[in-house]
Amino acid sequence: MGKKDATLPETQTTQSLTALIEGLLVDEHILPAQRGLARNVGDLSDFFNRLKKPLPTSGKEHLYMSDPDLRAAYLAYFFPVNCVKTFLLLRRIASEGFLPPMSPTTPKTSTPPTTTATPWRILDFGCGPGSAALGTAFYLESHLNPHSAVAELYLVDQSATVLETAVRLLERSDLPLQIHAASRIPQEMDFDLILAFNVLNENTVEESQRIFTLLKNRLSPTGRLLVAEPALRETARRLIELRDQLLTDPDVALLWPCCHCANCQGILAENDWCHGTEVWERPDWIAQIDREIGSKKERLNYAALLYATKDSAGTASASGTNITSDTTWRVVSDPIIERGKRLLYLCGGPTGERIRATALERHLSEKNRDFFAARRYDLLRIEGTLEKKGDGFRLSPETTATLRRS
Repeated sequence: MGKKDATLPETQTTQSLTALIEGLLVDEHILPAQRGLARNVGDLSDFFNRLKKPLPTSGKEHLYMSDPDLRAAYLAYFFPVNCVKTFLLLRRIASEGFLPPMSPTTPKTSTPPTTTATPWRILDFGCGPGSAALGTAFYLESHLNPHSAVAELYLVDQSATVLETAVRLLERSDLPLQIHAASRIPQEMDFDLILAFNVLNENTVEESQRIFTLLKNRLSPTGRLLVAEPALRETARRLIELRDQLLTDPDVALLWPCCHCANCQGILAENDWCHGTEVWERPDWIAQIDREIGSKKERLNYAALLYATKDSAGTASASGTNITSDTTWRVVSDPIIERGKRLLYLCGGPTGERIRATALERHLSEKNRDFFAARRYDLLRIEGTLEKKGDGFRLSPETTATLRRS
């Protein structure tokens, strides 16, 4: 598979990824869709959304990966969804400047460099069938220059069944990778990127803290630890609680998505939580399953946190009356359109405020146009005055709003 153009629009890059996944699923004899596939996807969806009792396990093996029908349902639906979600999540984080350098920069010439580049070493902890690993590998292949070293990917999972599946899918992808698989993390090895996707929510609070400590201690000096969980209220709130507990951790710093290091106000109300979202163009087989089970997976939601060692974090971190400042805010809601105005909930500010901000349509200008274009989890830089109005704040005609991109 050839190198992707990193300047391609999102639809083309995600379409390339879903085309790759479709080929893998055809090789696995899962596509074209089997009879009863959607029904089994619906059953798994109810399980993952806590609507049904947990599926049984046999020792370390989840039976939904050893049962042929449930395995096909998982790979046909949840595998591509999680793979594309990982790709888009990494691209968003990278666009804000929070991923480490991939390898020493090499000249853009047709002649390979004389020095050997150091490959990225990636750990996918609790990898399952490799959806996060494949999304990461696709991101790297899309963005590395042609002379960068091949990434070393370490897959770790207690299930021999899913490890075998993950290795097979990744090898068939033909993406440039050195693949290693084991039930434990290799000893005396540090990593440039550690992925822990849908892992902590399956464990107790105490076990989650133990896992986090284990993983943070395996970061390279410039490494990143990316933790992602389902964007359900229960799982997202648990991740935010862990976030608040880790604010005093002497070893790591929170880089993303938060613009502050205060306790999160997103869980003060019992029914509230914080999550990001990405839009994608569903492949035909996902859209067909959605129609059959009454779902609409047009948006990919996640609760995620990115950490770095304290030593390397400094070069990558973001920073009842009127608020007057030059401040970067994280948009933590979908846009709310009311008569004659647009409303966004913003998180950040000097001390971690979470505010309700509005702009009147009649005040739309070149200065504040980005406020009207902002979407959930965008970074919005506001310069000037946010005027106190009722229980929120309003942009004045002279307030400048700029979407922040690296």
